[in-house]
Amino acid sequence: MDQEFFPPLPDPAENQPPEARRAMGQRLIKQARYELESGDRLQAGGKAWGAAVQYLKIIGEQRGWGHDSNRQLQSLGSHLAAEFPEHGAQLASALSDAYFKGHENFYENRRRMRDVRESVEGVEEIIPILERLTEEPPRPFTIDSNSQLRRLRVLTGKRDLKVGDSSAVGFSLAARYSAGGGAARTVLESAASYEGRPQPIIQNLMVTLLEDYPSLLSDKDVQDLQNGEYCRDVLGLRIAGHELLRSITYGRIVNGHSRFWVKEFAGKYFACKEWWKQDHLPNAKALRAWVSTIIQRNEGHPGIPALHQHWNDLDSYIRSSQ
Repeated sequence: MDQEFFPPLPDPAENQPPEARRAMGQRLIKQARYELESGDRLQAGGKAWGAAVQYLKIIGEQRGWGHDSNRQLQSLGSHLAAEFPEHGAQLASALSDAYFKGHENFYENRRRMRDVRESVEGVEEIIPILERLTEEPPRPFTIDSNSQLRRLRVLTGKRDLKVGDSSAVGFSLAARYSAGGGAARTVLESAASYEGRPQPIIQNLMVTLLEDYPSLLSDKDVQDLQNGEYCRDVLGLRIAGHELLRSITYGRIVNGHSRFWVKEFAGKYFACKEWWKQDHLPNAKALRAWVSTIIQRNEGHPGIPALHQHWNDLDSYIRSSQ
């Protein structure tokens, strides 16, 4: 079969966005079918597992869960089967076959063609389900068994979870699913614990930029945030960046930037507790100057009135503190 039959392979990238993983999943399952009909059991089974993995990785990324090892991927698939019981039996069976009859067999060559065919056909049938689940928010979940507990500890890294624990967002770690607001609002609230300092001002300002009007940011703004230019005197500033970056970048490209750059700035230097523990006034001044350039450059943008109000609040705080 001509290779043009297969969807094109996305360009290599350190962090593949969801649409690239979907494209890889579609490519791999078509290749799995081709290898199956060509009689290559090893390639067919390996590619079928690889196709399912692409969708599991999308969901793992969305939820802030680990999704790099086979153990994590198996745990993720089993958890989805428990969280979405209407698909539970089909997901559990197909993903188990894909791993043991497909992926594992790629190295061991133990399975006959009938087994491999079952694994390929099972993945073909669940890909539409997995595709839909990438668009579904997590469901409320209560840990009812030790097996569920083990899986969630593997996925979240939280060793203090116990049987009986519940989560309204399915134990997702990503702020995009947190109750009461979006990523910037949720994560920046963690910086608001130092009395007498302008956490609400910074919080509101950053929510306006990152949640409400991200198109205000230019390429240079993204790079400045990435490099910590607006608070250059403070090294190693970090926020709970994974939650933030996953929620503001999933399904969104800010002002035409690549997802890579958006993830870079979101996961690195940012306003956080450590910033305010140190000499916060010079940093507030640096932030004020940086936001001033955004306001001047974006005259007429619908987000400017709100951003300007937050800038005024920050300016008033600085003046009163001098």
